Amino acid sequence: MQVPVGLGLTAHLLNGVHHFGTLGKDRIAELGKHLPQGYAIAYPMDTSQFVKLSIQEVVETLLVAVVLVFVDAWDTARHGRNRHGDR
Repeated sequence: MQVPVGLGLTAHLLNGVHHFGTLGKDRIAELGKHLPQGYAIAYPMDTSQFVKLSIQEVVETLLVAVVLVFVDAWDTARHGRNRHGDR
């Protein structure tokens, strides 16, 4: 009977999660070559891809916000109105 053994690795900093997801797996795969026969490395839950996509979404949202503020300021300067339509 084989009994699975787990080892949990966590990254506490956002940058650490991304670093572990990209460079850490290469190093772990290299170390995995030295495991005894019958042992394997598995990733039951990999959050690095989620973190990467989340960062991309935040950047996109910030860019949209900057564009909207610029357009609002440009429109105000062009028409001489404030947000309430007063001159």
